[in-house]
Amino acid sequence: MLPQAATTAVAMPISAAVGGNSAVTAMACILNAVLIYALADFLIKIFRLNSDPVGAGLGLGTAGHTVGSAKAVQLGSVQGAMASIAVVVISIVVDIVVPPFASMMHLF
Repeated sequence: MLPQAATTAVAMPISAAVGGNSAVTAMACILNAVLIYALADFLIKIFRLNSDPVGAGLGLGTAGHTVGSAKAVQLGSVQGAMASIAVVVISIVVDIVVPPFASMMHLF
């Protein structure tokens, strides 16, 4: 579950590298992305991101991975661009942080 924050294509190899079950990681990533896509409008309203396209895009990209980015593109071009940037940045951060953290926690 550690690499679940990254998109599925990035999270599965990281999960396998740290001794996790990549199928469970894939299921968690996909379920998370679908929930964010389904609840995006509600979450944007609750967190009052209607007037902040950058915040809405970063939130959808960070939480919803590539599927969240697709929803962000539907909301606008700024949201879509910010969501795409967020997916890339989160994937790089997870790729750098998870293996040392898992090693430090003696998970593999």
